[in-house]
Amino acid sequence: MKEVIIGRDGETGKLRLTVGKQSSTFGEKNSVPRSVSQEHVKLAIGDDGTLVLTNLNINNDTYVNRRGIERKLIKEKDQIELGNDHYLLSWEMLEPFIPKVADISPLEQVWKDYQDARLDMQIKERRFNTLRSATGLITMFAVVLGAVTGRDHPLFMMLYVIAGVVSLVFFVIAFRESSKIPLKQNELTEEAKHHYKCPSCGSLLSLQDYDLLKQTKGCPHCGAVWKK
Repeated sequence: MKEVIIGRDGETGKLRLTVGKQSSTFGEKNSVPRSVSQEHVKLAIGDDGTLVLTNLNINNDTYVNRRGIERKLIKEKDQIELGNDHYLLSWEMLEPFIPKVADISPLEQVWKDYQDARLDMQIKERRFNTLRSATGLITMFAVVLGAVTGRDHPLFMMLYVIAGVVSLVFFVIAFRESSKIPLKQNELTEEAKHHYKCPSCGSLLSLQDYDLLKQTKGCPHCGAVWKK
């Protein structure tokens, strides 16, 4: 967790932000009214991007969205005012200290849909292969029938013809699908990749298991921290 102490710089009258032993000043000289103390509020920034503003002195006046506070969980773009002069704290000054946060929970559904579609394709392919095995069963039945009744039996010849026709039909379907299936799989993957991207910067992410994605700290492109 990072803590930023915010107050008025005693020498310049500018806004001073202090993190640890390092301080930075912002604005014009004497731009901050004296009603803002040198250590007026503390902004605690969690690793997940949560922001908690704490008044550091009971005599300090601090307002969030026009209401006086002592300690409050805040979010970006809340209106923060310091002192009884209502000095408006600019979020632009705070942004360098606040990590970007990206909510990746919607990506869980993208991954689930991708996995479901892949599984559906695999099931259809296995069902087709199972049906293809029917030609073998018909042929086997014809052989048994021929052994029992003789090969001159009309049903024997009929079964052989049926087995041949069915085998030919499945061969044609399999030949056509042999080129379509890889294309469908590639199209499915590309579609998932297009939606599997960082909510913060929009950069495409590696198409990996959502549970593995959650284990990473954040976006490798913009550095946004994952909100899971």
